[in-house]
Amino acid sequence: MNTKAMCAVKEHIHEAIKKNEMDGDSFIPMQDLISKCCSMEKSITWETFALGIEKMVEEKEICIENSNIYSAKTYQYEIAAALSLRDILERNVNTGKWAFPFPDYYLSDLCEEQKEAVRMALSHKLSLITGGAGTGKTTLIKAIIGCWGRTSSTVLCAPTGKAARNLTAKTGFRARTVHSALGLRPDEDFFTPVKWSDVSLIVVDEASMLTLEMLTGILQRARKNCCIVLIGDPNQLQSVGCGNVMNDLLLLGIPHVHLDLNHRQDEGAAALLENITNFSKLSKLRDINGDESLQINLYEKEDAYDALVQEASRAYYNGENIQVITPFKEKTKFSAKSLNAGIKAMVNPYRVGERVLHLYGMDFHDGDRVMITQNSAEHDCTNGDIGILRLPDKSSEVEFYIELADGRRPQWGRNETPIELIHAYALTVHKSQGSEYDRVLMPVTEEFACMMNRNLVYTAISRARKQVVFYGSDAPLGEAMGKPMRRRLSNLPQRVKSYAQIAEPEVV
Repeated sequence: MNTKAMCAVKEHIHEAIKKNEMDGDSFIPMQDLISKCCSMEKSITWETFALGIEKMVEEKEICIENSNIYSAKTYQYEIAAALSLRDILERNVNTGKWAFPFPDYYLSDLCEEQKEAVRMALSHKLSLITGGAGTGKTTLIKAIIGCWGRTSSTVLCAPTGKAARNLTAKTGFRARTVHSALGLRPDEDFFTPVKWSDVSLIVVDEASMLTLEMLTGILQRARKNCCIVLIGDPNQLQSVGCGNVMNDLLLLGIPHVHLDLNHRQDEGAAALLENITNFSKLSKLRDINGDESLQINLYEKEDAYDALVQEASRAYYNGENIQVITPFKEKTKFSAKSLNAGIKAMVNPYRVGERVLHLYGMDFHDGDRVMITQNSAEHDCTNGDIGILRLPDKSSEVEFYIELADGRRPQWGRNETPIELIHAYALTVHKSQGSEYDRVLMPVTEEFACMMNRNLVYTAISRARKQVVFYGSDAPLGEAMGKPMRRRLSNLPQRVKSYAQIAEPEVV
């Protein structure tokens, strides 16, 4: 095979492995990989595929284990995480004397299951606390840090910038992204020989979104007797990127408390809150309770689009705290891209002579609702921030600025590299994760049946404080309720158990 053909085959293998990892899997079985490569390029044969695999192994781009293909970096992450977890599990007991006894001041407002969670977390080097929306996870974080009593030696973090900012606002403690806490730039890997010598407590919120590499980075940085507490909602969507972190840790028997009691009180959202609280027990559409707070408006497909766009446009125009969310980014008429265009045309149409900001292949107008999709410490904004775009006149040195709800107003000059933006009249469910709105509007049509599942429905309805309204058909919603998320491919639990029984392997 000539060099050009070899490069083409390797490129297809790389692309298939990368997509597989973005879908959550740490590895891909050999047979699945060749099937995906052949679907990309019909001319690929088993012989050319095998030659490409052999070359990539030789160049240490991939690793093969039991006919499973890993990218070299992911393979290293899984090994490193497994070694760290093995060491922790050999004696998962916290010996820090300063944490005991726990001050009553921080426990007085907690219910018994929350107190149990605090005691469990601070008594172990690694533990997991899970609970649905409204079960008091943020209150727990404040109690855990308060009981620890050494905020200067505590790291509080979350996988995304939006989640970290929300955590700071709700707890009063400084929270950072996992990347920032580890001192990493976005493209750096998570391996480091440096330990957090002065850090004794690490609390990670929104742990459902942790990737394998994030977990590895945290475990690599933590010193031997550090206390690590992971807190998350098992019903939410998992990370964008490989890793099955919470499920893998549960399989390993990590000390775990699940919070069942809901502490949110809103009589006007009775059915919504009941469905969120009892979601793990709901398996069929008929199990979902409905009232004014949770409605399914049945429409034919075209009528559903018009009804959703009109109601969303009315609400946005009147300044109501709503959000349209959808499973798809670009496909179908009910994608975020299509819904953004429809709503924008009604709420903030182009006016002749006005300034237009051309950015990353999109046109933005003054007054557009936008989401920042990039972290920028320099401009005090994070991925997930939503606000109103403002375009000063051409005489200004400011190219644009964004009015955020909490009063921040990040701005960019004409000679600066602009931040990445998208329209935010409609967002994907993934983009909405970590945020809350008074009302959520969501299409449910037959096109969504292939990708909707229980976690997606839960994430969607748990974004709302007061009301969720579905537009379309109840059939895909019912199908989704009976379909759990696909189990991600991960060998982390098996690897930890095998390393506990044999001598320490060589890290490749």
